[in-house]
Amino acid sequence: MTTLQELGKKYAEKLMAAGDKQLVAKEIAEEIEKLTYDNTNVYLSKEDKKQILDSMRYITGKVMIKEADNKNYLELVNYIQSKLEGGK
Repeated sequence: MTTLQELGKKYAEKLMAAGDKQLVAKEIAEEIEKLTYDNTNVYLSKEDKKQILDSMRYITGKVMIKEADNKNYLELVNYIQSKLEGGK
């Protein structure tokens, strides 16, 4: 069973390693939107999706990246959050 924090770490690493970060951010948002709880067809709650995003934000404090990259990364995480909240 994968924890929400582990998912956040996985998505953070995927986003940081991406060449086209905007495209990958969109893909991550779509993937998170489709996540379900183990052994059910019940989609994750908004609170659990937020916890994944909070974990992604926390990763930036643990990984050595340039300040400009950090700002861009956080903007992409915020973009993912807006997509999950129904933004365009």
